[in-house]
Amino acid sequence: MTDWIKCSDKMPTDDDEQYIIKGAPLNYLRIRDGYTINYIYGHISKYMYGTEWTPYTKELWEELNK
Repeated sequence: MTDWIKCSDKMPTDDDEQYIIKGAPLNYLRIRDGYTINYIYGHISKYMYGTEWTPYTKELWEELNK
């Protein structure tokens, strides 16, 4: 089971590691680096209600895309 972290509780590190995010506004999974997630959330957080993230792993990504 994957632990999803709410962006409203804690943001990922501002780095170039890969993460998977889910939730508004697009309601699907995407791989983003920490810099991008922090930038987007910082500028349009009112549109990202309920967004969650978890560190990227190939295994999880494959499982989520079955």
